[in-house]
Amino acid sequence: MAILTLSELLSHPPQGPHSTNKGPKESPARTLHPILDNTMANNSSSHSSLNRRQVAQALNIPPEMAARNGIPSRMSASEVAALDANPPAWLAQSRANATGKRPIWVDLRCYLCDFLEVARPKKWWPEFTYVICDFHENSELPDPKAGWRRSEYDGVGSRFRGIVDSQDD
Repeated sequence: MAILTLSELLSHPPQGPHSTNKGPKESPARTLHPILDNTMANNSSSHSSLNRRQVAQALNIPPEMAARNGIPSRMSASEVAALDANPPAWLAQSRANATGKRPIWVDLRCYLCDFLEVARPKKWWPEFTYVICDFHENSELPDPKAGWRRSEYDGVGSRFRGIVDSQDD
């Protein structure tokens, strides 16, 4: 499923399941994350609203920046769409300064059960081979290739473990 812009989401509700990926994925700037698709699809009233974290995700900014620049604790989807279409000076400057080297948000999707969480990436996260929920067993994953070893990283997002398969030297 393609990640939709705010205007596309407001005019065409999302359909179908999300595709599976195998680890953190950079979310393109100025797009709505799949986790927000569900929020909006399940809240079809004319007063649908997003919390500040969801607004930050939709605008591809850190939540601290949203709070610092006066984003209220809740905003309607139409207000967020208007803010995205006509960004204030601070948001336009933030977008102009973005280098794209490091994502603001990543999608963490369990390789086994497809649970999705949008999270802020940590500097210590390597590129994961697999991301799985913390209650899954490592034995549920495919075995690493011959001559490769498996490392595990706890504390990825709110409920995940990151798995890295690397070749022995």
